[in-house]
Amino acid sequence: MGQSTYHPGSLLSFAGAVCVTAALLRLYPDDVTITVDPCVTTTEISWSFSGSPDPLPSEADVARFEALADRWRHETLDLSSLTEIVAHPAYLSIIAMGKPATPLLLAELEKRPTHWFVALAAINQTNPVPAEDAGNFKKMTEAWLRWGRQRAI
Repeated sequence: MGQSTYHPGSLLSFAGAVCVTAALLRLYPDDVTITVDPCVTTTEISWSFSGSPDPLPSEADVARFEALADRWRHETLDLSSLTEIVAHPAYLSIIAMGKPATPLLLAELEKRPTHWFVALAAINQTNPVPAEDAGNFKKMTEAWLRWGRQRAI
């Protein structure tokens, strides 16, 4: 079981955290648990995913990912809100693909860097970006690619 937590000031805005959390609940209703700790702050949301590890991407996964990524890029090209960009249905569908999307996202991030960080964090239940690099697109990209290489993904 993994866990992701939104902390104020991170790349993922509160609204973005709510969108991703809602998507995870909708897609994995039996595997996602949400915890909001009222003692900490009302803007801290944690979720854990207890689903089993997914296999490597199949040819069908690759085709689906490519179609979704193309649609997402095309339909979010003119958006400036990161919350809207990561709440796009195609982006959420990529998150719903689970672990098979990870190597595809990393390859895409290396080839055409863009905002895949939220999807990678949601799927893998981790964020390898050091706090001091949050918001630095180049360093965030490098951190995720390094994370993938360290795991031979």
